[in-house]
Amino acid sequence: PAGPGLPEASFPPKNLIGVVAPHIDYRRGGHCYAFAHKAILESAVPDLYVILGIAHAATKNPYVLTRKDFETPWGVVETDRSFIAELEHKLSFDPYEDEFAHKTEHSIELQLIFLKSLWPNQSPFKIVPILCGSFHEAVLEGKSPREIEHIKNFLDSLKTVIAQGGRKICLLASADLAHLGLRFGDAEEPNRFSLQTLQEDDLHLLKFVEQVDAEGFYRVIRQERDRRRICGLPAIYTLLYLLQSRAPKGNLLKYSQAFDPATKSVVTFASAAFYA
Repeated sequence: PAGPGLPEASFPPKNLIGVVAPHIDYRRGGHCYAFAHKAILESAVPDLYVILGIAHAATKNPYVLTRKDFETPWGVVETDRSFIAELEHKLSFDPYEDEFAHKTEHSIELQLIFLKSLWPNQSPFKIVPILCGSFHEAVLEGKSPREIEHIKNFLDSLKTVIAQGGRKICLLASADLAHLGLRFGDAEEPNRFSLQTLQEDDLHLLKFVEQVDAEGFYRVIRQERDRRRICGLPAIYTLLYLLQSRAPKGNLLKYSQAFDPATKSVVTFASAAFYA
């Protein structure tokens, strides 16, 4: 699939405050990553990227922090330990209880390859790496995520630290969308008709991303009891909640489907940008 083309200079640089990018492998999703990171390259460099990854293994708590730096082929990306210290002191749970989940994850790391490649000789930014656990409890109980104590506590705490820090911050949700087909436990493989229906359903869901409507986004998934297995739910919801008073709208940059004939399954994903 075609990429977004070369970056365009803008003066002054755009004030990008939020991004959604996929975390599927580069072979299938590289073009979609490119749309997100083109938006990053065309914008002013923030002091800090708060990266909302997905914990693909089960975690006890809904969010998992680490103070560790991240190594890439272009060098080390430094974690902002002072920001994390401010955040952890406000939390009602231990955000390091599941820290080992970071060791085997990939959703944060796949974004850092792109970010660090933009500035290979120096890092004008730091990161706050956050893995988001499952919102399955809220979906099954028909509750808003904000009705779950630890989720509400984390959202409010992170929002407070972002607001009081005086830093230029960009939120980055590393998140895929639907997972359907035999590989994911469905009885039938996707066909041309079901893939078209899936695209329509995904684009309907993404309307709430464009509207920066966290509860609307979640409500669609809850009402269908997450039948599409939207793995990016917690990261995208968190990003939308944190941006809803700061960004007037989101811009959908790219939507894609990656069908795998070997496993008779499909993963969908998108890129979006949010400007102040």
